[in-house]
Amino acid sequence: MLKRIETASYPLKIQAIRSKGQNLRFYDYLPMPLAAALGIRRGEEVSWELCDPIPRDPK
Repeated sequence: MLKRIETASYPLKIQAIRSKGQNLRFYDYLPMPLAAALGIRRGEEVSWELCDPIPRDPK
């Protein structure tokens, strides 16, 4: 028997901010349930790593 997995959807808003004399920066706001699931706490600094996408088989 397969176990049913509940899903939830949370919108994520990206803001663009340009401070005087600086380049454009993007900020994102994580909904609390997503932050909790990722183990991210308030004020915590995180870093993201960009990876190559998984290659697709050409059809």
